[in-house]
Amino acid sequence: MKGLLVETVALLLRLATGVPLVLAGWEKMQAFAWWRDQLAKAELLPADLVGPAAAALPGLEFVVGATLLLGFWHRASAAVAAGLYAVFAVSMTVLWRTGALETCACFGPGSDLEISPTTIAIRFAAAALLVVLAALTTPRLALDRVFLRLGR
Repeated sequence: MKGLLVETVALLLRLATGVPLVLAGWEKMQAFAWWRDQLAKAELLPADLVGPAAAALPGLEFVVGATLLLGFWHRASAAVAAGLYAVFAVSMTVLWRTGALETCACFGPGSDLEISPTTIAIRFAAAALLVVLAALTTPRLALDRVFLRLGR
């Protein structure tokens, strides 16, 4: 029973953190110029790093989210996702404190997610839970488990 509960919680956590990463990455890729402008407005990075960061982040979000959802390289993808969520939380904290942006550019031009202590806390909590997920053994409902069986 305990194993099933852990498996279920791990799956729900992978879904709850992977889906937003895939959607956010996809939306930013679809509206790249808008995303690059939002990142520049945030003034979180030196101007010469805005373009490369704007180009790299959506793809990273998409790939990491997809690997979480599929359970592929689950420990590495959970660890990288934890880092992403922590960076998002810190960035949102800076934006909230400075008032540089009132809404998060998380999910593309149609996103009106307000930056608030609640949205920041959710990202910190997701980062912490993903660290726990990275420490868990390979879940049954994961591609890693299929590849482990093939290697035997």
